[in-house]
Amino acid sequence: MKEIWKKHKKLIVIAVVAVVVVAFFFNPFKGSGNSDLMVQTTVLAKQDLSKTVEVTGLVESADSMKVTSSLAAYEMQTINVKAGDKVEAGQVLGTVDVEDLLLDVQKAEASLNINDQTTGLTLNSTQQEYEDFKADLENNMNSSINNAQTNVDNALTTLNDAKKAYNEALEDMDQGENETIKKAQKAVDNARKAYRNASDAYDSYDIDSAKNELQDQIDSLKTLCESAAGASNSSCTNYVSTIASLKKELASLDSSGTSLKNTSDSAYDAYKDAKDALADAVKAADKQLESYLDAVDKAQTAYDNAEKNLTIAKRNAQQQLKTYEDSLTKTQLSASDPSRQIELQKLKKQLNEAEITAPISGTVTAVNVEVGDKASGVLFVIENADALKINTAIKEYDLMSVQNGMKAIISADAIPNEKYNGKVSFIAPAAKKAADGSTKSGSSSVEFESEIDVTDTKTDLRIGMNAKVNIIVEEKKGALAVPYDAVITDVDGTSYIYVAQQDGNKYTAKKVIVTIGMETDFLLEVISDELQEGDIVITSPQGVSEGATVLLG
Repeated sequence: MKEIWKKHKKLIVIAVVAVVVVAFFFNPFKGSGNSDLMVQTTVLAKQDLSKTVEVTGLVESADSMKVTSSLAAYEMQTINVKAGDKVEAGQVLGTVDVEDLLLDVQKAEASLNINDQTTGLTLNSTQQEYEDFKADLENNMNSSINNAQTNVDNALTTLNDAKKAYNEALEDMDQGENETIKKAQKAVDNARKAYRNASDAYDSYDIDSAKNELQDQIDSLKTLCESAAGASNSSCTNYVSTIASLKKELASLDSSGTSLKNTSDSAYDAYKDAKDALADAVKAADKQLESYLDAVDKAQTAYDNAEKNLTIAKRNAQQQLKTYEDSLTKTQLSASDPSRQIELQKLKKQLNEAEITAPISGTVTAVNVEVGDKASGVLFVIENADALKINTAIKEYDLMSVQNGMKAIISADAIPNEKYNGKVSFIAPAAKKAADGSTKSGSSSVEFESEIDVTDTKTDLRIGMNAKVNIIVEEKKGALAVPYDAVITDVDGTSYIYVAQQDGNKYTAKKVIVTIGMETDFLLEVISDELQEGDIVITSPQGVSEGATVLLG
């Protein structure tokens, strides 16, 4: 804000001077003679200049500790200090009633012993189960796997027997060695031969020719008999018996033909039956072969299933071994689990923390607990009153001017006319945040939390005081400086001041062009070869012009 004011102030001064100059030259009431102008002046002297950024904040301890206890569930037994007491590091501030805690320690020790014994027994049992099962696997003594392997072997034997029976039956059929078929085939061959012979006999038998031949013989004998009758009766008698025999033979010719026909038909029926029997034998052999093939298929399925069951048995055995191994590992981890031991050590450590001691030397600034209260929360606050800091905030438009390590001058309204030395020790990397995480912003600028260390070891500052801090962002020794109002800047940017030079009994104004150097809240460094210590500088240059006579106020 000061920088903005300085810039505006320059413009205001320039504008005022311009108005005064214009009014002076165009004043219709100005006479032809110059009247002396009363001016304010200052003697030019070398000064130590400093440019500062002003902030405010609270005095706090740079070394502050909030004392708590790990025994929040137990009651305070004694409190040995009060607010304002000075304490040394390690000094006992109070004690906690740990009678119940001691019982908790004893209970934890007993529980740990019982757990160790139980876990040991479980570990031994689990270890034995694992080792026994593993040994059975390694020595091929696992019953499930062995039973499955036996089933595989039996199934394989059955399968091989079925394949052998099938192959033998198939080979017999291929080579015509099937006994039933062979017998049936032989019967067919015999029946075919008998039928062929009977058929040939029947086909070769000519009953009509035989009849004609016998009839011719009879007729011839009759003729002979008739012709011989006249010679001798005995000859005719012989002829008559022969004729009778031939007639008898002629009569039997029809029954012989019928017999041959019947024999041929019977032989054909036998041949047909033999062929049917052969067909039935072949069909029966095919069916038997199919049954052998079915037996092979069933034996193959049984063998495949036995193989699968063996694989499953082996996998289950490995899984069971892994289960035993995991159980053993879990039991081992449980046996070596340090959590109960750690908990016991924690209780014993708490037992040793029954005395609450000061972590640092300093002053007790708060006692937040009484005898009988639970030892929870912040019990004591200890702060080093000899190491102080100011917690403050720097506006964003001043942030680029301030750096860690810069000197600071500290004052407090409660301690008038006293100033103390300090330095910037911390500047937050980010602006202050609101509760929702967004950047806080005020009416004009965001702020960055900062800390100023009090470097003076002995001060009257007290923790909690409001303090004002001027951070020295720039300083210069032995500079020639004048008030802001003494400098005039033209519209072209040229800056100058008026020096009152003695001329006899009067003073005249001399215009001196200057270069502006360092700026402070109230002074400007002016640089010019024409200036020297002791020069009288006009600090109210309004209306003054080069060579004008002035009266020193």
